[in-house]
Amino acid sequence: MIKTPYFQTFENYFWQWEEQGTVISVPNGSTIAYTAFLEEIIPALSTLGLPPFGALLLAIAATSGNAGRMLEDIGACICEIHLEEDKEQALYFLELLSSVPDEFKKGKKKVQLFQAVFQGCHGSYSQKKSPAIMRMLTDKAEMEICLTPVPYNLNILVRDIRVFSLLARKITSVQQILDRVMELPELPDDFDVKEPHLTEQLAVPTDLIDQLSNHEQTRLVGTLIRQLWSGLNIPAHSSSTGSQPLGGISDLTNKGDFDKLLISEFANDDFVFLSRLANNEALFIQREIPPQQQEHERVMLIDSSLKNWGTPRTVAFAIMLAIAKHPKTDIPCRSFVIGDGYKEVRFDSVSELTDALGQLDVRLNCSKGLKAYFRDFPPRRQQEVFLISEKSTVQQAEMLKVLNEFHHALDYRIHTDALGHIDVYKKQQHSRRLIQQLQLPLDDLWKKENRSGSRAVGDEHAHEFPILFYPPNSAELIPSADGMLCIVIASDGNVFRMVENSAMRKRNPGQAKGIDLIRKLPFRGEYEVGPDSMGNSVFIIVDVSQNRGVLYNLKTQKESNVFFDRQGISNGSLFFSKGYFRYHSPAGNWQIDPDTAEVRKDNTESSPVKQKLREARQELLAGFPALTNERSVLKHVTSVSISSRNTLVFNAHEVRLSSPSETIKIRYRKDCDHLLQSHEVTAGTFNFPEGSSVEIHESGMAILKSSNPVIPKIFIPLLLETKLGMATADFFCGDPFFNKGRTKSISVSDFYVKFIEPFMSTILSHGT
Repeated sequence: MIKTPYFQTFENYFWQWEEQGTVISVPNGSTIAYTAFLEEIIPALSTLGLPPFGALLLAIAATSGNAGRMLEDIGACICEIHLEEDKEQALYFLELLSSVPDEFKKGKKKVQLFQAVFQGCHGSYSQKKSPAIMRMLTDKAEMEICLTPVPYNLNILVRDIRVFSLLARKITSVQQILDRVMELPELPDDFDVKEPHLTEQLAVPTDLIDQLSNHEQTRLVGTLIRQLWSGLNIPAHSSSTGSQPLGGISDLTNKGDFDKLLISEFANDDFVFLSRLANNEALFIQREIPPQQQEHERVMLIDSSLKNWGTPRTVAFAIMLAIAKHPKTDIPCRSFVIGDGYKEVRFDSVSELTDALGQLDVRLNCSKGLKAYFRDFPPRRQQEVFLISEKSTVQQAEMLKVLNEFHHALDYRIHTDALGHIDVYKKQQHSRRLIQQLQLPLDDLWKKENRSGSRAVGDEHAHEFPILFYPPNSAELIPSADGMLCIVIASDGNVFRMVENSAMRKRNPGQAKGIDLIRKLPFRGEYEVGPDSMGNSVFIIVDVSQNRGVLYNLKTQKESNVFFDRQGISNGSLFFSKGYFRYHSPAGNWQIDPDTAEVRKDNTESSPVKQKLREARQELLAGFPALTNERSVLKHVTSVSISSRNTLVFNAHEVRLSSPSETIKIRYRKDCDHLLQSHEVTAGTFNFPEGSSVEIHESGMAILKSSNPVIPKIFIPLLLETKLGMATADFFCGDPFFNKGRTKSISVSDFYVKFIEPFMSTILSHGT
């Protein structure tokens, strides 16, 4: 008899018994496993010592068909604050486990996977106790005891999740897990596990497009394909010149076999007949040529150079799949990514497309790769060649030269850009003709709610500001590897993205960037930004002192922890190259996957390559406009009040509307009075007596919150002695420099009357 029953359930824990002990599920959530399945796998695991039961259930959940949703539900059940670090590391490892290939998530390979993970794990039971545990599962009296929940025990939670938090420190990639599996002896051929169907699990799509759309790493590509099917005008069938019906006569000729002689020739007498044959005057039947098997083929060449990273690459792969996987097409298709060289990629499954999306090149164009391809694969008659590339790339001198040289070999040229524009050109004799232009509604197609398990950003208002910030006086610029984005890290630890503003560009050429708040830094360290396999920009922070890092997806707002070998990391440099973040240090080089946060050592980068990456970053940085920081920003606000002139006052600076010029400014006023004073409740937060408040963001933005729910939040940049912009979630007014481009523009006076005056009137009506 074991003192602590192995299968004991607890009150308010992440799992519970249901249906009289035949089902285990997350409370108010998905089914984890059936007892029949446990009866099959526990004997196989007992040979190496059984893991804690809660840990086994976590592993089963991570390898199920609905792993993402179940891990989110389980994560929400684990709320112990002082175990937050262990929880994060455990969930990180479970996400790794859920990323193993599907073939290891079923049958006896699934059992081997569990054996590899739990061999010698923390808190495992000895082989001597395992037989008693197996008997307990089939003993009705013992199980009756286990089915009755007992009070929650923190030690059980610690034991269950520490199994995986400790594994996360030793295993940082899917490949390491698979290596462990390969080291185990094969199970007997007659051993098999039939996992019961879980009705709560999502149906596995049989259609490749559905699979791509439902997979996180290929979702953006998959959602574009059906849209392209309805709009892209590329023939789905190949025309065959030899497809006439059999049995007809196409011509009469003076040559041929004797069995093809025209029957009327035999009506001549023998002398005339022989004379006609001798003088080649006899007529023969020319039969039609039977249909011939056409070897028509399409070849898709996808530019993988620098300007084609991100959204253009996502659109390019969607175009390739839309053409190759069209429901009506009968033309075989091959695909190559072209950069410094060329590489054929496959696209018949999610994993193959994920690998193809990871093929990136740091060159500015793919001219060298195009030359290499056409050298090794000369054009054939029964072949159509497509080149898919970003618009600006094909205007480079090297590319123009190669495109002119191989004009005869390229049947179609498809140009994309980051906004979803598509131009389709077709070869026409010695020129090319624009046959179609498309605009994909990327924002609508890619709109998706954040996963409930994603961690909230560090700042309450991050991603809520409908208005741009003014650039800080001192900041570090981090350009993305594809040159499409620049991250601004201010001295106060806030992270911004540089946003192009057409109005400012006209006014001050070379200083055409405002900034948009992303989040607050969790800690300081080395920074870099680059695209994941879906083209989403990912920001990474690496803290050498703590041997860890954080990945933050700018589009999905998902945050993932990165764990390094504690004995290997040291001060170094962080870069993005060929689809991965790379940390170079004297102790070694590390490769970080932007999609999964997997870390592994990488010794392939030589010193010249590292120097080339450093030079590429400097070249990209030189192409970004300088930050505009000529004005003073009011950041140290000690008081907020309303004056007798019915104006809002910050310290001794008054927010003033100039009706004739339709401008709003914050100006110093020596005789400024304070009719109604607010009270500072916390640093940067000021409350008025009736309940309205003003929050001062540390980077220079005032957020006005009225107690009247009809009045929305109002955002005012605290820039002194210059024209300002103001915004709510739906409306903008003032200087276009601050316009984020997502709200409706109205006049300053209309905005003031509609929002600012009601905000102050609400306060004054209660405070006097």
